[in-house]
Amino acid sequence: AEIEERTSRPKTILGDIFGVVLADAARIGGRRYSIDRADVLVAMVAPKRGRLAAKYVRLERHVNKYVRVLRESGRSRSVRAVRIVTTTSEDLVRRIERLVRLTARKGLRRRR
Repeated sequence: AEIEERTSRPKTILGDIFGVVLADAARIGGRRYSIDRADVLVAMVAPKRGRLAAKYVRLERHVNKYVRVLRESGRSRSVRAVRIVTTTSEDLVRRIERLVRLTARKGLRRRR
């Protein structure tokens, strides 16, 4: 999950997302971690509705089409889905926690 704390243009968000989408592994603190069927969540403080929120809804749709093409072609298994959420600063933590719980439950059901 990434929390965007400043106003960012869609290009900046795309750069953040595709760094993970295109990678098969990440190096954190000198240790290598493989990325396999990850769900990416980008949460931004912005109005829940309006022109900016609508832009990010479209961006999420386009990014997920690309992720699906990569997965189906066998070129990448790293990311399963990308969620881009806009919300108020007061609602940010609650929305992220809720989405993480829902995503984790879906993942558990798929593995059974």
